[in-house]
Amino acid sequence: MADSTSKNQTVDAKKEANQMLNLMNIVIKEQEKKQDKKRDRKFLEKFKSKSKMNGKQSEQKKIEQNPESDVSLVDQIFRPLANAFKGDTPIVSIDCEMVEVDKFSDGLARVSIVNYNGHILYDQYVKPEGRITNYRTWVSGITPANMNGSKPFKQAITEVHRILKGKIIVGHSLKHDFSVLQMREGDRYYNEDNTPNFIEVTAGQSTFIVTKDKIRDIAKYRKYQNQNGQAISLKRLTEEFLNRKIQQGSHCSVIDARAAMALYRINEQEWENTVKQKSYCSVKEKVARDAGQLQKFFGGASQPTKKLKI
Repeated sequence: MADSTSKNQTVDAKKEANQMLNLMNIVIKEQEKKQDKKRDRKFLEKFKSKSKMNGKQSEQKKIEQNPESDVSLVDQIFRPLANAFKGDTPIVSIDCEMVEVDKFSDGLARVSIVNYNGHILYDQYVKPEGRITNYRTWVSGITPANMNGSKPFKQAITEVHRILKGKIIVGHSLKHDFSVLQMREGDRYYNEDNTPNFIEVTAGQSTFIVTKDKIRDIAKYRKYQNQNGQAISLKRLTEEFLNRKIQQGSHCSVIDARAAMALYRINEQEWENTVKQKSYCSVKEKVARDAGQLQKFFGGASQPTKKLKI
């Protein structure tokens, strides 16, 4: 009888210990959640203070092409001046709107490209490949009426690739836009005559290749990420850094492309310096790697050359 009582007490003690462990885990998780929320709040407070500073600085800045204008840099991108250059520029910004096709797949329904000054270079509604199963109007702004007279997908893709060829491409979370535009980040191919080839053909499908040095993704720029290195929405970044409200209802790809361009331009110099530094470091690494391979090929460390006696 005493043995069974002690066994029961042992079982009860184990149960209580497990319950305590479970409670401790719950408490720890709740504390972690609170800490995460505190970090997010602190980060947003920093955002607000930075955005106020950036707002004041941007109001004082004048676009280089229009030094006599009283309109801020950000305003000139959101509402491009009539006398600002309207043509093709080496740096462009892109944004796409997608609909659902063939149940749960993304299909291109609108694509917009703006130049360095915010002027529209390309803005077309596109008839996606596949059957549209959800227009996602509340987000995309696309309606069935927009598909009337829309451009065929293959024609739109060809035109977009032609505009983007050799350009520096600005955007937010560009991987989503690239996926519906038959584009991807990768190494450049070269033809036999050593000219760059931007198109990769796999299984009969052409993919437009964009090299890393040509991509300016707002979502991947460290200054525009949270403390954990995660992307922040374009809507939030625009509100905090540009003092502008976008995406109040459905999205507009032209406005989103302009917002991305403005976010890039207020940090353009710093961003480009970072790109140059990374490029320089990668070249150094490549040279060191190639030198190591040469030494290995020729049999270890290179020997000093001996002068021939005449």
